[in-house]
Amino acid sequence: MSLPTEYKISWEINSWMHTRNQVNEELSWQQWYSVYDTFQSFGICVSLIKPGKNFADMVFTANAGFSLGNRFILSNFRYQERKVEEELFRYWFKNEGFKVFEMLKNIFFEGQGELLPISNHCFLFGYGLRSDLRAKEYLEKYLKTNREIIPLKLVDDYFYHLDTCIFYIDALDTIVYYRKAFDEESLKRIKKLKSKKLEVSKEEALNFSLNSFSYKDKIILTDNERLKDKASVIEEYAKSHRLEFLKSGGGIKCISFIFF
Repeated sequence: MSLPTEYKISWEINSWMHTRNQVNEELSWQQWYSVYDTFQSFGICVSLIKPGKNFADMVFTANAGFSLGNRFILSNFRYQERKVEEELFRYWFKNEGFKVFEMLKNIFFEGQGELLPISNHCFLFGYGLRSDLRAKEYLEKYLKTNREIIPLKLVDDYFYHLDTCIFYIDALDTIVYYRKAFDEESLKRIKKLKSKKLEVSKEEALNFSLNSFSYKDKIILTDNERLKDKASVIEEYAKSHRLEFLKSGGGIKCISFIFF
């Protein structure tokens, strides 16, 4: 995770961001620490990376890249506003002993925001708005996994990363998703997956209930009564306020990078 020291709305690079709609700094810190403390209560060790000066979006560490074992694929951000983060992430992961791989400069890939493991079966890969379909070839090459990487095309600007519109609950082997974020071919691919499926409404999706965190028999999610009812074996952590990070199109999952 990265402290929200620099977090503010400095630019507009997705449909959520409006510089006139600035961050309540006190509330963003409270919400960040609420997630951080919850991770600690789960027994999860949280490492911190210091954000660069004026790196307003570096709090969203999920987009740093993707790790599997000791292999780390560094993100190649589409927008210059975030490309400045790449060097800090590259240095941090090398310093932690990871073998770092990079995409070609003309192939965009935005990390865990776009690549989601589904149990031990496969990976779901989001492309079309921020990441390129061509990145799939390099993910297969660098990850050296025998799990299939299934591409899903994103078509709604409000759901620009995969982790904004699909969520996997490990304990229930359930994929929760918002269907209108995907094209028809991608919906067919989701339907063919072995895991159980649960669709959410537009209202639930816009509340970023799918940008959630699943760990063993627990999840952290923004308030979503219907999802809680469906996930009765899960321990829920609902937030009492609308997340300040949503002003940048981010949520609980966006502010955490997970080591697989």
